[in-house]
Amino acid sequence: MFSVCAAFVVPSAWAGGSAALTTWDAQGEASTTHVDFDGTRLRVDSSALPDGYLLMRGDDAKMVMPVGGTSAVVDLPALMKMLGSRARSLTEGADGVREVVSLTDTGQRETVAGIAGSLYHLIYVDNAGQKMRAELVLSRDARVVELTRGLHRLLIRMQQAAQVKLPAGSGKLEQTLESKQLGVLRYADRFIVTRLDGKTPADARFALPASTLAVPDLRGLKSILGGR
Repeated sequence: MFSVCAAFVVPSAWAGGSAALTTWDAQGEASTTHVDFDGTRLRVDSSALPDGYLLMRGDDAKMVMPVGGTSAVVDLPALMKMLGSRARSLTEGADGVREVVSLTDTGQRETVAGIAGSLYHLIYVDNAGQKMRAELVLSRDARVVELTRGLHRLLIRMQQAAQVKLPAGSGKLEQTLESKQLGVLRYADRFIVTRLDGKTPADARFALPASTLAVPDLRGLKSILGGR
């Protein structure tokens, strides 16, 4: 959904909450995602990963999945290695923006998930060098800004774990949003926030399961999944 390394300004007060999103892939297939966020902690439960979830605490990101009555905890580098080329395709140039030409407030207002937003037109150069246009609904609501930051931080960690070599200029959109203190409610036909609240999730949402099986590398992961 978002891409690439950008230095974000850390806010003086975190705006924790939870959100539901609907995303669409390039083939138009929809998936639903639930996100809990609070400061440097983030948990992502997705219909694309029905038997597990991603958990990030600080810079440490892991995937948790049920295995034989317990839970396997997989370090993100091991997960990215297991996914191989698919991991690279999922994270490489994820927003497709190499250069932001302009981001213009149209003056029109749109409410998304009960939150007032502004309709923006984005003109950008994609990774193929083509000039493209997209329609975004953006908001300065602290919850939206923090959700956007959290998802971007997770993608950065995924890209680092997948050892993706990003094109020069990647991260321009995120840098532009951050400089304007804006978060994303809707991004063209790629995703939309369907619910967002500002109630800080319980600490248990960010805790590892009490009974876990640590999986430090790919060999261990294949072993517990029955691979060779």
